[in-house]
Amino acid sequence: MNPAYRIHEYSTQIFKQIIAEADSVSEAYIDSKSHTFYFQEYFRVLRASTIIVEYDYIDHDFLEDFSFYYVKCFKRYSRKCARLHFFDISFSKEEFDGFLNGGNSNLKEEILQKAYLGFIVLKPLPKTIIGRTCIKTYPSDKDRRQFPPLREYEANLFGIKLTVNSLAYQEQDNVVAACATSSLWSVFNSTGRLFQHKILSPVEISEAACSSLPLESRFFPNPGLSSAQMAQAIRAIGLEPYLIKVEDQELLKAATYAYLKCKIPMLFGFLLMDKSGKEPMPLGLHAVAITGFSLGEPAPIPYGRTGFLSIASRIDKVYSHDDQVGPFSRMVLNYDTIKMDNGNAVKTILSSWGGSDRKLDRIRAIPTILLIPVYNKIRITFQTIQETITHFDRIIETFRLNKVLPFKERLVWDIYLTTVNEVKSGMLSSKKWRNKLRLQVLMQSMPRFIWRATAFCKGQYVIDLLFDATDLEQSPLLFNAVGYDEDFFETLIDLSRQDDLPAVLKDPMFLRILEWFSNQKI
Repeated sequence: MNPAYRIHEYSTQIFKQIIAEADSVSEAYIDSKSHTFYFQEYFRVLRASTIIVEYDYIDHDFLEDFSFYYVKCFKRYSRKCARLHFFDISFSKEEFDGFLNGGNSNLKEEILQKAYLGFIVLKPLPKTIIGRTCIKTYPSDKDRRQFPPLREYEANLFGIKLTVNSLAYQEQDNVVAACATSSLWSVFNSTGRLFQHKILSPVEISEAACSSLPLESRFFPNPGLSSAQMAQAIRAIGLEPYLIKVEDQELLKAATYAYLKCKIPMLFGFLLMDKSGKEPMPLGLHAVAITGFSLGEPAPIPYGRTGFLSIASRIDKVYSHDDQVGPFSRMVLNYDTIKMDNGNAVKTILSSWGGSDRKLDRIRAIPTILLIPVYNKIRITFQTIQETITHFDRIIETFRLNKVLPFKERLVWDIYLTTVNEVKSGMLSSKKWRNKLRLQVLMQSMPRFIWRATAFCKGQYVIDLLFDATDLEQSPLLFNAVGYDEDFFETLIDLSRQDDLPAVLKDPMFLRILEWFSNQKI
């Protein structure tokens, strides 16, 4: 019989031994899992020093799967898990015991909380061992790395309240869940708090995905979900699936940035290719949950025929919950090209998978889709706003090149979905807002969800365009614009009142924005 807990000094070898002992598997098998290599590097970066192993732990999500499937097996699987807690300070069992029993100890609850790195639940199953995992993210590196969908998780350890900002992850379970189900589970852990819906367990996700679609195979064991089934699971919790084909990695960057800024994670589907041999070999389709991004490019990269510049183009990596690798695993964008069977050369993404030769630079991902779960009142899509701003920017750039506008450099755009509360809180706390503008925006009645497009020139604010994300597609959409550059703002008002506009300005997208300016006073 296990004690209530054990304390170990952290090392990779100890970590592997704990997993092997908890799940009665060989260390050789644990050593072969890609997760082992991933967590070794992850905990090195986080500077893990101590592990507390909590035995006889009941995990809600595993209990749901256990009661539906595993309890009916002839072999008796345990319903109890082990939970590993990680800290970045060193302490002994004697010190921890002393703290628990109220004796002399240097440990205090606030010290343990400050040092807490998170937890990993170990499921009592063969092979698929890593259960609910909530671990701190990589350091932000001066806001280069951003993980907007994080939420707070609480772990009560013998009465000690410990919290960690993370997004729940777990390894794929081939019986009740496949990669898409695991990714959806992670996504729902975030959207459940954001949009107030029930967070389904993996088995409930698989049931919802397959309940009203033609039977492609048996529900359990589950071999994987199609994009249609993933969309059905999203509808089952009251959200709407928005699908974007993202063969273009610049579109992948822009859409990922736009929705993650509103704390909405998403499903990312791609084809995996193994470059370990002489010729790339397809490994099949895979799905992950995108949970963050890195603004690693030093400057925006021109996009499209017009050379459009955006903050999103600075993304050089996305971070994903990949059930075959680990939480917040790195994916490097625009890594290299692969020549496909049809002769086309496509840009690839470097994944965190190991190839057949165990090296981490062998597996590439070729993007296919983004599937974004959005609240049903968010009717205006990112692509609509992106197209509108691209047309607007093209005409503004024509004016700039012809010296009509005084900007010395091209405008850079920051486009993302947000909420009225975020807009007003940001404006209230920002020092960049003049009193007149602050009052104007803070007092205005606004929709709950807003598309915000902010233009900058040489790092200085130029204008904010606010679009109603809940409106009808055929409406003007723009409901407010805040001008930081008064000359530019007045120029737009003048243009909006001209009866005979030059042909270059008669772009429907540009006129859509000018319609709002025509009702403004100078």
